[in-house]
Amino acid sequence: MLVRQEKIALVLLFLVSIALVVSFVILDNLGRATFATEFSSDSPEGALVVHSGIVDRVDSTRTGGHLILDVSGVPVFITERAAREIKIAAGDSVTLYGTVQVYRGEKEIVVEYAADIRSTIS
Repeated sequence: MLVRQEKIALVLLFLVSIALVVSFVILDNLGRATFATEFSSDSPEGALVVHSGIVDRVDSTRTGGHLILDVSGVPVFITERAAREIKIAAGDSVTLYGTVQVYRGEKEIVVEYAADIRSTIS
């Protein structure tokens, strides 16, 4: 038989679990766009950003199956997981969400999920 304090602890754990599930559902429905800021040269490393533009260049890496894009002058690295799920070509108009990373002294946007890339083929 549980004592009073144990019953209270179980009820509190249950309420916290419900609050976490509800928060997850709400945040998942809001999406990344709610928390992303427009990419700029001043964007700090690790920031969640959004960037829109025309794809000027599409290259694949020699190993790993990743894609490297130039979107209106901004380098974008698309991980293999996202790259295998999308079709993208030079001239496409895109809006993408990703994290700012510095690679070889230059800021780039790293996109990890195909859902974070919206493309309109020209």
